[in-house]
Amino acid sequence: MSRSSFSQPCLRLATICSLLSLLLLLSHQKTYAQITYPDRMYADSLHAPFHFGVASAAPSSTELVLWTKVDSDMPTEVQYELSLTEDFLQLEAQGAQSTSPDLDMTIHVPLSGLAEDTYYYYRFIDDQGKYSAVGRSKTLPSNPEDLKLAAASCASVYSGYFNAYRQLAQIEDLDLMIHLGDYIYNDPDGDELIRVPDPYPVDPSTLEEWRERHEYYLLDPDLREARQMHPWIVLWDNHDMGNKDDVDDWAGSVQAFHEYIPGSRQLESDPFQIYRKISVGNLVDLFVVDLHTYKGDDIIIDEETSILGNQQYEWLTEEMNSSEAKWKILANQNIMGHWNAVGIPTIIDYPTDGDVFDDTTWDGHFEDRKRLFQFWRENEIDNILVLSGDAHLSFANDLIIPPIDESGYDRATGEGAHGVEMVITSITRGNFDEEGYNVTIAEFAADVSQSVNPHHLYNNFHEHGYCLVHVAQDSVLVDFWSFPITEVSDDFHLDQQMILLEGTNRWERTQQITLIEEIDQSLIKVYPNPTSQQVLVNTDWITGQEAYWELHTTAGALLQKGKLNRTTAADFSIPLPDTDQSLLILSLTDRDRRYSLKLRVEN
Repeated sequence: MSRSSFSQPCLRLATICSLLSLLLLLSHQKTYAQITYPDRMYADSLHAPFHFGVASAAPSSTELVLWTKVDSDMPTEVQYELSLTEDFLQLEAQGAQSTSPDLDMTIHVPLSGLAEDTYYYYRFIDDQGKYSAVGRSKTLPSNPEDLKLAAASCASVYSGYFNAYRQLAQIEDLDLMIHLGDYIYNDPDGDELIRVPDPYPVDPSTLEEWRERHEYYLLDPDLREARQMHPWIVLWDNHDMGNKDDVDDWAGSVQAFHEYIPGSRQLESDPFQIYRKISVGNLVDLFVVDLHTYKGDDIIIDEETSILGNQQYEWLTEEMNSSEAKWKILANQNIMGHWNAVGIPTIIDYPTDGDVFDDTTWDGHFEDRKRLFQFWRENEIDNILVLSGDAHLSFANDLIIPPIDESGYDRATGEGAHGVEMVITSITRGNFDEEGYNVTIAEFAADVSQSVNPHHLYNNFHEHGYCLVHVAQDSVLVDFWSFPITEVSDDFHLDQQMILLEGTNRWERTQQITLIEEIDQSLIKVYPNPTSQQVLVNTDWITGQEAYWELHTTAGALLQKGKLNRTTAADFSIPLPDTDQSLLILSLTDRDRRYSLKLRVEN
């Protein structure tokens, strides 16, 4: 809607609100008073003095940690309320929490004794009776049939708009949000100056500067909303942290991270340990691993260093070996799978001058990766899914010990893989697009890379977004979602879906349907998905002729089929058969075209 379409009273009201917002923002900030802010960066002045929103984290089936920050320079006490409803007419918990400038006025409220698998609403109240925004969080189920996770990485507030975060906030049934590192950035990239304040940001090096960087990020309303609506687990990585060789810089970044990321601290006695395990009944054990802190500290063999560190390696292997959960999901900062660079044209720049693309990842720690994979194989630890970030690119990899020709890995079937990995692209930080390569070159590079890395079943070198992970008893379905970043937009698309079946340890390759001519996906809507009884197909691609539908299992077995006869309505109802399968393949076929998609079945 254009600005001229508003009435003059609305214009005056909007002007007054904008001035009030600006005055409140300037009044509460310390060094930010002289900053010229880029587009879509502002404090939550409606809920002053809680300018930086609310958040929750560290969920279990009975626990949550609530977070906020109050705008005050003096020690103060803030009330909190927890309810099953947004109106807060009946409270499940309430109390008070103190804070002070020593904590940068942040507040962390640990709650226990909560009901499992339950949505809660929460808010904070200051001593003047002013309310924060209302947050929404959720405890984990104790023995679920399925679980829905989101995973993201590398979110530079300078490189683009957080459209992905805004869409993430709208997901109603998300159990947990996992951020794999570079949640904040210490520096803008000179090739990606989409939203940069004036003066130009400098690298933080003190506690106060790291605190200000976290504050600055929370001026983004889309990040605030995503934190407000879901419980988060966040790993740190190199851009979140100071220089380990500079004691003050490192300690300052660690303290600020714990102040602004609720539930990040694993041990109160050791603020530097953030690795931990989160169990969700017998369905999932989530192992959150920290590479950044321990990388290169311990020697494995012949001067090759560990990426995990021996202490963390012992913890991880012991926990995985004793795990009784069906699925073992490992979240870490760097790509774990082998990425061979031999045979890649030299016109494509990459950071390592050698046989691998990047030796700062697991590819630079062959022995540590080898001993971990061998441990999985020797102890018959199956159903492993690794979540990795940092690369700014998307991959779905079978995990093998290189070289591929000596690994016992079957390129065609995936037999011999030790597990699978999904590498999540960046929320905004640059990849091939921002490096100056067009989409054609990015797709060419992805194709060439995949040709010399046949254990990479999918890759994308130019999109930005996040992944959704649907975990069921018999399978895991991964959605790679992509979003624009150079402007505020509600556009997004599903770039790829991958399936991991129980007991296979490899990504599925079954080609259920041979496309004769690919149908424009924008012409077809299938809903609801997930579903339990039936789906409706809304489409304009059938033009009076007969069309057919089929339902297959992911292994290709036909369950049922039928005709789609065009009448006056555009909706076709397709009933689901009785099945214990949690994933089905729906295909639509007319005279010369076919289309397929994956259906999630809620039993």
